[in-house]
Amino acid sequence: MATLLPMVLLAGCAVGPDYKRPETEAMPVWRQDLRGQLTPGDVRLAGWWQQLGDDTLDALIDRATEASPSLALARARLGEARADAGVAQSLLFPTVNVGGLGVRSRQPRALFPLTGGQGATVSALAIQGAWEADLWGRVVRTIRSAEAAEAAAVAGYQDALVVLYAEIANRYVSLRILQQRLAVAERNVAAQRQSLALVQNRLAAELAPELEAHQATQALATSEATIPRLRSAIKRTRNALAVLVGAQPGRLDPALAERLDQPAPIPRFGGPVGVGIPADTLRQRPDIRRAERLLAAQTERIGARQAERLPRLTLSGVFGTAAVGTGLFDAANRFFSVGPSLAANLFSAGALSARVDAERARTAQALAAYEQTVLVALQDVEAALIAYGEELDRRRALERAVAASRQAVTQVKELYEIGLTDFQNVLDSERSLLSSEDQLVQSRGLLVTSLIALYRAVGGGWQSVPVPGQPPATGATDEDETP
Repeated sequence: MATLLPMVLLAGCAVGPDYKRPETEAMPVWRQDLRGQLTPGDVRLAGWWQQLGDDTLDALIDRATEASPSLALARARLGEARADAGVAQSLLFPTVNVGGLGVRSRQPRALFPLTGGQGATVSALAIQGAWEADLWGRVVRTIRSAEAAEAAAVAGYQDALVVLYAEIANRYVSLRILQQRLAVAERNVAAQRQSLALVQNRLAAELAPELEAHQATQALATSEATIPRLRSAIKRTRNALAVLVGAQPGRLDPALAERLDQPAPIPRFGGPVGVGIPADTLRQRPDIRRAERLLAAQTERIGARQAERLPRLTLSGVFGTAAVGTGLFDAANRFFSVGPSLAANLFSAGALSARVDAERARTAQALAAYEQTVLVALQDVEAALIAYGEELDRRRALERAVAASRQAVTQVKELYEIGLTDFQNVLDSERSLLSSEDQLVQSRGLLVTSLIALYRAVGGGWQSVPVPGQPPATGATDEDETP
């Protein structure tokens, strides 16, 4: 026992590397200039979609929060991580088992003629306990790793919220864009029918050649052919929205389905949209916090593996009673044993060292994944800012193009009616107007989706939803911050 005392005093001397968060130096400001609705300052992250002022979108997100399978999967993973953390915590405490035995036996007379094959009853009852002294920090490292993995699962749940809400908003805006494009196409078809009627009247009056009638018919049929494609895209987008909120395609709530089927304008963000600094993004994005916590969990596993190469001290004991026949609980039939045991590996053909090397390699992978996540996060924000700024210029140009195209169509039809231009100019003007109006509708939608992408890039949406088993989140805490 005296030789074991120094080893007992070493308890808590954890081997392996101590985890330190990676230092990430973010740019002080974004490279892209802020334009339009974008302004410097705090970003409204909780419930950001409410700035669009669309009750239908709000209803879709509310339903998704309750019924989305992707969120159910993230909650289940969080439950698994919490259970694993509980298993790790239990390693700090002794394990106690109880067992009993009751056997009735009879010896064969042919083999035991002297005893005459008499029967006997053997019974026993025992309590056994064992506790491992954490000499080298294996238990401590295991607990820290499990706790970091649980924190990563929390961040994973929050990241699922960010992705889901942004995807629903994108799909919803896409639906409204398609409905507006369909309206543009239907207006163009109606205008081309009027042009065909005009050509047919001039043809009947022998003021136009038959070729112009064929041209008008071909242009009308081409425009009509775009409508089924748009209707198909509308139905597919509607089905995708249903799946995102946890419903089967075509099985949405009737009231909500009716609101989706009713064409509506493309929603717009009301008021300015604040854009924080890059360091805010590193703190707010849950996928970055998840990658950092996974790195912490993996680093702790190195020490746990290294401790497996060192001697392991276990204190164990057993207390019980046993008897043949009666008297199981008599004092004379009691027994016990208490004492330490020490075990150490002498030869494993390099397996233990290889396991440590494997954990180091996994840690290097986790570090690379973390660094990649940070870079992608910064890229996502820059991409959203660029897309918004450039689309703003494109929309303004398209607005001028649409205004000019409408005037051109009006003037060329007047000239055609009095015979001062041919019908080809009418067709060209109508095609140009259709193309400009269709692109303008898409551009207005892209402006909205670029802002949605910005909110997703900065990690918006999870702040308004409490993590299961935790109080409502109010934002990233100092403990959650990633430098």
